[in-house]
Amino acid sequence: MAQNNQAVAYGFGQNGSAFLNNHETCFYPPHGLVVVAIQMVNNQSFTYLEAETKSIPTYGSSSTHIHGVTPEYFGHAVAAHDSGDCMITNATKPAASTTVTHAANTAGYNGASAIKVGMQVVSVETAVTNDFPRDGLLGKPIIIEEILSTTTFRVSDNALGAILNPAQSLSGLQLHSSGYGGSATSASSTFPAGMTIFGRWVKIQLAYHSHGMGVIVYFGK
Repeated sequence: MAQNNQAVAYGFGQNGSAFLNNHETCFYPPHGLVVVAIQMVNNQSFTYLEAETKSIPTYGSSSTHIHGVTPEYFGHAVAAHDSGDCMITNATKPAASTTVTHAANTAGYNGASAIKVGMQVVSVETAVTNDFPRDGLLGKPIIIEEILSTTTFRVSDNALGAILNPAQSLSGLQLHSSGYGGSATSASSTFPAGMTIFGRWVKIQLAYHSHGMGVIVYFGK
């Protein structure tokens, strides 16, 4: 993880920095460090913007990510925080009930269930009238409180007024883990001059621009 004090970690470049203006060469940070901030000298896009991944077990059929490789920082090709920790499909719930029925999900790490007690559950469908909002009903998140069977679980009482009908998909979010809705950048993503982006990147290559190229990269542990 990057340091919490961004003024120290990013503002002064204590761990070193580099200026890049060559689109023909890939840049790799020093061994043991990553690029934690990129300041745009010109309007700039990237051929490669490869984010660091953290090696922790993922919770299952949450997305296209490989087990054990969960993107935490945005970059090209792979989205970070795109589909939560677990995708719960065909979920239904009548009104005045806290029991959610869903399709069986045993696609977790090493074959375990991907659905865990303590997860927040939110609807991922678009234009759904009845759903589990991210901020929760009455301003409280809706939490899985008990696994009842392979196809049912009990959620917190503040979900009583919500109806999941017709069936929809829910995203299960672990505390301090993956979010939902993030997208990957691409070679067509352009960042304006003067902008500084923060993250953790391990491979960078500038895309060619006839108006000029240039970024300053800063390193962190």
